[in-house]
Amino acid sequence: EGYNMSLSTVYCDEPIPSYVITVDNLLKMLSIQLRLKNDLPVIIMGETGCGKSSLITQLCALIRVPLRTLNIHGGMSDIDILQWMSDRIIEARSLNAAERIIIFLDEVNTCNCMGLFKEIICDRSMDGIPLPKQIKIIAACNPYRLKKTKFDTDDQMAGLVFDHFNGEHDENVGSGITDPLRNLVYRVHPLPESMIDHVFDFGSLPPET
Repeated sequence: EGYNMSLSTVYCDEPIPSYVITVDNLLKMLSIQLRLKNDLPVIIMGETGCGKSSLITQLCALIRVPLRTLNIHGGMSDIDILQWMSDRIIEARSLNAAERIIIFLDEVNTCNCMGLFKEIICDRSMDGIPLPKQIKIIAACNPYRLKKTKFDTDDQMAGLVFDHFNGEHDENVGSGITDPLRNLVYRVHPLPESMIDHVFDFGSLPPET
């Protein structure tokens, strides 16, 4: 309850029959739904493969709300995100007042657009213009975590552009540029403090799950 979830003008996915509902992911769904109902930012953090995306997909199917997913990567710019969001805003404005769509921003901290994401997720605006009430936003991010050993740091293929002139993975002698993300388990950017306040840590799945 809280707002009408019955939608007539947009398509909703069907629940996945093979999705296993455990106590853990059921509680996570309820927590996310509660935050959405109270217009609180929803930012979930967890290791790769812990089921963030599949849980959101199943949740939206169960509550009968259309899901629109933006899969974010390191090559995206503010313009790419603004263009995609503009299309979702047009879609939302075509809905009735009681209808909703959920926007899922997956892996928000993989590209260097954290200021824009902070405005969209926490301030619910874009370029200073408030987002339509029909839009609900969920964001997912990977942990900002350092590698544990020097071997883990050296044994990597990502970010080779920084080491093009130097085969020993130290400083790039040719340009003087070093890879700022080389010591991280995931190549991610730190979240703004206003976003950290709302992070819901999914952790990682235990082996038995």
